Amino acid sequence: MRTPLFLLVGFLLLAACILWSELFPSRLSGVLTWMQLTHTAAIVVASIPFAFLIAHFYGRRAAGLALLITVLTFALFSLPALVAYFATYSPRMRVITVFDNLKLLFVLPALVWLMRRLPSNNRSSGP
Repeated sequence: MRTPLFLLVGFLLLAACILWSELFPSRLSGVLTWMQLTHTAAIVVASIPFAFLIAHFYGRRAAGLALLITVLTFALFSLPALVAYFATYSPRMRVITVFDNLKLLFVLPALVWLMRRLPSNNRSSGP
């Protein structure tokens, strides 16, 4: 019973690899796209526990706090390198850098906002 499943998964992976290679005109564009997709997924996955805790403990102020945390982190760690080296980057690297920094700035606040918008499972009417 497992053999057909493994064959199906293998076939789907092979088809995905073939389609992936056909989507991009060069290897470099395919690699850069893959790196951006995996980096975005990693940022989202790493931000989920922090977003949950911030949304749970800070209520209505959670999105603002998350934005403050990301702006301060950006100002302390990313901004000095951007100021020093951004002019020396190639145009492609500039686009990648801007996109990465936008992800770092806005993923956590967006997740906090989404978690605050989720319906509560707490059905009690309170005291």
